[in-house]
Amino acid sequence: MSARGFRRALPMLVTALVAVGAIVAVILALPDGGRATAAAGSGTSVQSDTASDTTGNRAAAPTPGTARVGGSGVVAVPALPGSGAPSEESAGTSSYPETGSTDPRAATTNEGTDGGAAPAQATGTGAGALATVDPGPANPLETAAAGPTVTTASAAPAQLSSRPTPPASSPPPTSASKTAPPSAPSTPPTTTAPKTPAPAPDFGIPVSLGNATQLITVSAPSKASTVGTLRAWEKTVGGAWRVVYGPVTANLGSAGIGPASESYSRTPLGTFTLTEAFGALANPGTALPYHVTGPNDWWVSDVNAPSYNTMQTCAKASCPFNTRLAEHLQTITPYYDYAVVMDVNRSPVVKGGGSAFFLHVTVGRPTEGCIAIDKATLVKIMRWLKPAAHPRIATGIG
Repeated sequence: MSARGFRRALPMLVTALVAVGAIVAVILALPDGGRATAAAGSGTSVQSDTASDTTGNRAAAPTPGTARVGGSGVVAVPALPGSGAPSEESAGTSSYPETGSTDPRAATTNEGTDGGAAPAQATGTGAGALATVDPGPANPLETAAAGPTVTTASAAPAQLSSRPTPPASSPPPTSASKTAPPSAPSTPPTTTAPKTPAPAPDFGIPVSLGNATQLITVSAPSKASTVGTLRAWEKTVGGAWRVVYGPVTANLGSAGIGPASESYSRTPLGTFTLTEAFGALANPGTALPYHVTGPNDWWVSDVNAPSYNTMQTCAKASCPFNTRLAEHLQTITPYYDYAVVMDVNRSPVVKGGGSAFFLHVTVGRPTEGCIAIDKATLVKIMRWLKPAAHPRIATGIG
């Protein structure tokens, strides 16, 4: 080196030597107890003071590029140029991953021999790790000589610790339903007693009602009686039955009352539907299908005829049945001025099971098996009968 270059470098060399001397003086002034070393990043080695003896003599000055750790702080010693120690720029470089990894060279030494100071810890995570030492309370004998805490850190601070955040305490659950304040007394609800079915009416004779809401009953004192009592009944909305017409006197068959037969003139025993009516006179106002009879209308009683127990319309000479065994309806008056057909032996029709059973006008004498009442009452009943009520007539002994 020339003399001129030496003169230029001399002030810089003197400044560096003074700085090194100052750093060494500070390090030598640190207390002996509780020394810990921490690696700042992965490229800095740490030298402990444990080489000092028990008399308080200090060990040799630290090697450049190391960090001296004492009870009161940490001093970073820069590496001299050309010494081979890693520089400050490279000291923070680590070969370990940057996230979540800790340099295994980071050390923790418990300072428990003089003064019971808190442990010193150094934590490194990746490049530019932060080295921090908390010395705890200083040694009272060396308070004056203790230097300030020195911390080396990279441009970006590292995460010192990761502790789980305690869950936030939730407020105690509140009850959704709270006791409501007592309300004003309200009127208690009225309860309706269940409707008791109306008791079965006593018609005086056995009856098969089915779906009927209109019923005619004819009762006889005995099976040989030729006179009985007729009543017309109607079912009310409440289910009870009431008498609409009657009692009225009714003339029965000359052979009394019993099973229907073509061989006996007796009134059929049982319950039968009423589905149609006819008469030599005009319709008196009934809602039932009504047929005004003419000179060619017959009711067939010929048991051998396919049309047995039906109404047929034909000229006498051309009728396909024996007209002498049939009733010429228009000519039988006043009996058949008005008549309601009793559905006896009609569905199915049984040969010899009886035919031509009607409720018709009386002349005050026994019949050939029909039921006869006065004309005025019969007209009233015919007007009262409704197909929708499924009317029926029942006969019996009672």
